[in-house]
Amino acid sequence: MSWRDVLRQCEGRYLTAEERGRALAFAYALPQRVRAGEEVEAHEDPAVEAACTTLRESYPQFGRVHPQAWERLAHDLRLVLRADVRAMLADDANALDDYALHYLRSIWSAYQVTPAFARDACQLLADHLRRVMTEESFAALDPFLARNRDVLGGVPEPIAAPF
Repeated sequence: MSWRDVLRQCEGRYLTAEERGRALAFAYALPQRVRAGEEVEAHEDPAVEAACTTLRESYPQFGRVHPQAWERLAHDLRLVLRADVRAMLADDANALDDYALHYLRSIWSAYQVTPAFARDACQLLADHLRRVMTEESFAALDPFLARNRDVLGGVPEPIAAPF
């Protein structure tokens, strides 16, 4: 349950002891999540470029799917990373699904992105960030990166994969 859900549930009353504990845990972890967000921001461009470069080698035909396929993919990966950071700051995986992943999943489905390609894109992004971020910061971000792989990697298999 996210902190936002806790606040919604206690509307019109004071927090219970358990809810106060969650509030304190949220507040205690917030500075680390902010630092993790700063690290992601600092490494966003190299992480996206590294993921796209490796994908370009593994899936060269992806560029033929639609105009500016690689540029769109880079844009989409940036969108996901930024949504990851917002969701991490709020400690709310549902926000990640609602504001980015379900939207992007439908777009990638329309472009006939395969589940393997989607999982590879998310995994390559996570792998690069794991190498450049501090262990503590990456640990804060990792559940959201994993959620990217689960949701985006679950795109339906295209009838005839174009790449």
